[in-house]
Amino acid sequence: MQLYKDALEAGTVTEKERQLWEYVLSAYGTEEFTTKRLEKDFGNAAYATIRAFVMKFASMGLLKARKAGNKVLYRTI
Repeated sequence: MQLYKDALEAGTVTEKERQLWEYVLSAYGTEEFTTKRLEKDFGNAAYATIRAFVMKFASMGLLKARKAGNKVLYRTI
């Protein structure tokens, strides 16, 4: 969580990304999810925004990606 707080304070996390992160934490916890599921469940962001969010947060070390067939599953670390 310190990584997230540092990124938030540095201004590298957008308002939409903050909303998505809070949603992921409250809705999924440590449960795995796909970008499509997040897009459907969150309902207030385009797929491109969701995709950019998971890629950015995975590179920051806040989400872990796991390939499952032709899908990529994400979960919080």
